[in-house]
Amino acid sequence: MPEKILFVDDEPAILSAFTRLLRYDSLKVEFPTIPEFIVETAPGGQTGLAAIRERGPYAVIVSDLRMPGMDGVRFLEETRAVAPASARIMLTGQGDIATAIDGVNRGALFRFLTKPCDTETLVAALDAGLNQYLLVTAERQVLDQTLAGSVKVLTEVLSLVNPSASSRALRVRRIVSHMVQRLHLRDPWQLELASLLSQIGYLTLGMEPAPQTGDVESFEARRQQMMHPAAARDLLANIPRLERVAAMVGGQRDPYDAEDAGLPIGQRDPVKVGAQILRVAIEFDAGMCAGLSPADALSRLRLRPGQYDPLLVEALSDVSIPQVAYVPRRVTVHDLRSGMVLDQDVRNESGLLLIARGHEVTLPLLIRLKSLVTTGAIGGQLRVLARAES
Repeated sequence: MPEKILFVDDEPAILSAFTRLLRYDSLKVEFPTIPEFIVETAPGGQTGLAAIRERGPYAVIVSDLRMPGMDGVRFLEETRAVAPASARIMLTGQGDIATAIDGVNRGALFRFLTKPCDTETLVAALDAGLNQYLLVTAERQVLDQTLAGSVKVLTEVLSLVNPSASSRALRVRRIVSHMVQRLHLRDPWQLELASLLSQIGYLTLGMEPAPQTGDVESFEARRQQMMHPAAARDLLANIPRLERVAAMVGGQRDPYDAEDAGLPIGQRDPVKVGAQILRVAIEFDAGMCAGLSPADALSRLRLRPGQYDPLLVEALSDVSIPQVAYVPRRVTVHDLRSGMVLDQDVRNESGLLLIARGHEVTLPLLIRLKSLVTTGAIGGQLRVLARAES
């Protein structure tokens, strides 16, 4: 699919001239190495922003400087938020150094061209911009795939080695997802990853999370709660682009700073906000695990205003926690399905505890159980709790 170039100018005649001049079929004869592209136009900055939102992405965005309402510098500055990967080029008849500096600093310009601009110079700038965009997007795709693969490996290992921690992380993720939508937070992917990886520290500690019992925590539970966030932070800090996620996970037990209450959430430190969201979500989940209803779990947080950010607590006022009915069953390991919950401890012939009761069956855990049956370490049948409709 050809890349798209957007020209923005308040004069329709100029936009028509660009459309006629920059016909790819004609230009590729003289410039055979230029990537394939199509030209679209917008008569002004506001229309240009709407085009980017509705018809983007654009590989290159070219804007005139002098436009009524929104000039080229402001327009290109706005495009940084909605189209950060696009190469931005400014065309102007005002070739003064002050305008160029302002455009580069505010609009992160890729090129600054003065009018009149000959065809060869313009096409060369577009060619460079197209190749820059392809380079940036290709590198981002590789990084995103690497990041997604790294997170997938970590979560699957956690599910296999420590199903209790994995189950808790999945519950916390659902709660955090609701809070993010309710608060309209930016960069939701970071909070989603932070919730998924919030319990990853248990991998390095070599122990199961202590049961969450609500108000009263055992000494062991408190010790684990203090240790695993730092262990998770140190583990995740080694993964590129997860530095902020690592800081959120590492700060999930940090005390609430009441000085933040007077600031709109968009003006607060995003790492502190993320850490406090994890803190509220984890404590809300602890109340649910202790047998409280969602309303009672929320009331428990409201009764501790100095410990939890009230704005984040209120984001849970309409959270919906699905109530799932389970029925006990006895099934063979080969008939186990993801979503079932173990209703017995799994021990080997010597009585050594391999998997504790209450673990949700996930794909990695299912593979582990089948392996234990194959090697004769456990019997072929287990008692489970299955969804009533299963």
